[in-house]
Amino acid sequence: MDTPGLLALESIGILISTIIIALRIIILWRQPYPTKLEMLGAGSMILGCLVSIYIMSIWCHQGVQILHWIAAGDDDFAIGMKLAEPKYMKMVFAADVGTVTALWLSKTSILAAYAPAYCGFSLRMKALFRVTVAVVVVTYLTAMSAYLFYCIPISLNWNVMPPKGESLCITAIMFTPVLLAYLCNIIADLLILSIPIIALIQLPGRTKTQAYGVATIVGLALITLGVSVYRVVSTNLSAYSKSKPIPVEQRNVHIIGNTFVVVPLLIAFSLPEFRVFLRGAKRNASSESQEGRSSIVGAVLPLRIPERNDSYIDLVEGK
Repeated sequence: MDTPGLLALESIGILISTIIIALRIIILWRQPYPTKLEMLGAGSMILGCLVSIYIMSIWCHQGVQILHWIAAGDDDFAIGMKLAEPKYMKMVFAADVGTVTALWLSKTSILAAYAPAYCGFSLRMKALFRVTVAVVVVTYLTAMSAYLFYCIPISLNWNVMPPKGESLCITAIMFTPVLLAYLCNIIADLLILSIPIIALIQLPGRTKTQAYGVATIVGLALITLGVSVYRVVSTNLSAYSKSKPIPVEQRNVHIIGNTFVVVPLLIAFSLPEFRVFLRGAKRNASSESQEGRSSIVGAVLPLRIPERNDSYIDLVEGK
């Protein structure tokens, strides 16, 4: 992928993340008395989008710099050497850590949306939810540890000329931490996606709207899973994990791979909240805050929740 293409896709990613932030703020503002879980869900998604914007801004900054170097007549080797300078390698390390953070913040957001449906779960579904929460916590700690502690001291990550006696160790180009981090992401997402699928299967009289909603979320999340697998395989097969310089265009492909892991997941795990806008057109202003809360979970888990069941009856009946 050429660098202008990288800049275009990263800019689109920034725009999408910004739109998600704006919509989540609007939804939260429309709820006069948001619960702690609603605050957690909205806050996690907003923070995750902010982190993703920061990551993509890093790649845009480097992309612009690469274009300047190309205009000055530098070839791939010269550009690769410049990108290996500590200030640019620090950006790469920050982007990798930020990627893990953004991914798991989005997971936290949708789990917070699931939580109010506890009372509608069967015992097995409750157990699945609790296991999922535990796995998400463990996988986050594992993935973050892989990036933070694989290279000790941590300064090795931005030093392509390590001190005497030290071997080159840069987490971003090492296969083991990349494999561990993306494997953790895949495991956590598969568990998270299993909850709405199982809930929909168990629901009697489920509607096409509910099926399409769950299918859309699962489909977007599967994009991130597929790219995660590709990212691991390509890292192992290419020179990227063998401490060798790679062409700028090949480097751009790896960067875009990270973006296609993060952005579709942010969209997928925001969709339950965005149901509020679709239903808001059918409600008057006095009932918007109540239906806003209940439809969040109902868009994904079409289960009845006591004390908030009016909107759920409408939702299950496809109104």
